[in-house]
Amino acid sequence: MRLLTILVVPTLALALAASAAAGRTIKVGPKANGTSLVLQPSDVLVVSLPGNATTGYAWRLRSVDRSVLLPGAVKYVPRKAPTGKVGSGGTYVLRFRALRIGATRLRLVYVRSGSTRPAKTYVLNVIVKVLPPRV
Repeated sequence: MRLLTILVVPTLALALAASAAAGRTIKVGPKANGTSLVLQPSDVLVVSLPGNATTGYAWRLRSVDRSVLLPGAVKYVPRKAPTGKVGSGGTYVLRFRALRIGATRLRLVYVRSGSTRPAKTYVLNVIVKVLPPRV
């Protein structure tokens, strides 16, 4: 029984620590443009914005404090189009991980490749802080 306790307690503690370190996944879209958002360290922010890769435009990161919010993968998910129809658009999904306590302005631009002039801008004020536990 003592051996079981010695093995189970540390394993349980590691599992709890890992789940706490994993953080939450917070999803936002176009309606969050211009707003503020509070994250905790290790949270993942997923920004989903409409776009159309067939036009040459894409959502790109213009600015963020990378010591607070680390950029991750950018993925384009095309909308299911009727057979034979091209260029129906889709959604850009951009992922970020909150690293440490601080604040940053996340600025994304919808811009054509090779251009510096964005067609659209998306701004999100991100505050990363430790929140009190929920009871």
